[in-house]
Amino acid sequence: MKKGHKFESLPIAIMLSIVGGFVDAFSYLHLGHVFSALQTGNIVLLGLNIATFNVGAILHYLLPIFSFLVASAIANFVELSGPKLNRFVWQEIVIYIELIGLFITRLLISQLDTTIIVSMLSFFMAFQVHSFRVVNNHPYASAMNTGNLKKVGNSAIAYLLGENKSENKTIFVDCLLIILTFVLGAILSSWLSIWIGINAIFFPMIVLIAVLILVRCE
Repeated sequence: MKKGHKFESLPIAIMLSIVGGFVDAFSYLHLGHVFSALQTGNIVLLGLNIATFNVGAILHYLLPIFSFLVASAIANFVELSGPKLNRFVWQEIVIYIELIGLFITRLLISQLDTTIIVSMLSFFMAFQVHSFRVVNNHPYASAMNTGNLKKVGNSAIAYLLGENKSENKTIFVDCLLIILTFVLGAILSSWLSIWIGINAIFFPMIVLIAVLILVRCE
């Protein structure tokens, strides 16, 4: 496969996957069992609460879903209709937006309702999900893994059948590592939450700063 920009390299995808797993686990642990990026999980939980007529919990899941939807639309609008920025310049801006969002979350987490905080996190995570979609010239997701898991299975079978073996090996390895590091992010979130509580949110900020440094060192 042709080598792409560093924002589309495997090390960056792994770091963003760690952030995705960490922040989703953090919001689930600290913000009322709601996911910040994994909206499929929130939609399932929303449905369960609608089924039991738990009106108070419905809004708790509905607002983050809506926030993620709005942010995704904004990110797509800027990408399609805004200033004609180089895609990689836009991706760097998104990292800064996410950093600011995580910092604001830490400042306000003890002062605002958890539904508002997790909705803010969902808003900022949507920018990452929308803007980082390619690794080594093939699609992936940095904060959800259903598609990545499907690609692991598909590429493994294609490789065994002799179809584009080099390309399918790359897809298999990339997506498997992304899934495993997403899990690692969730594990680290749990451990750091036990040790330092809500200050654990500083960890993904450190990872995002490392992403910026790595890209700048290109």
